[in-house]
Amino acid sequence: MDLSIAKNPIRLLWTDTCTIIGYADYVDANEATQQMEIPIIENEPCKLSYQSLNTVNQTDTAATISQTAKLFIDENVIIPPGSKIIVNGTLEFKQSGEAGRFVNHQEIMLIPAKDYA
Repeated sequence: MDLSIAKNPIRLLWTDTCTIIGYADYVDANEATQQMEIPIIENEPCKLSYQSLNTVNQTDTAATISQTAKLFIDENVIIPPGSKIIVNGTLEFKQSGEAGRFVNHQEIMLIPAKDYA
């Protein structure tokens, strides 16, 4: 069964782009192992959808932001656990769980990379 017919209409809605940032070890001048951010995938078409908008939860020690977003992206894109996902060049998220994989796309729940107000 040719699924390319189903992919094209879905991807017409993907008006966003994302960059997937991973991490690699390197040894600095003091011979200490550090991690640096490296782009794994750049300018990948996607769609960002918000499941819930920002709410602030105040505790005794800090105010935390609660927001849930979902990323729709090609089913063949592999996003390693712990990666940073930057949507439209400015919105930073991290993956909050395993991707829901479907025949013509995958859905990934995201949370803001910075969760303190």
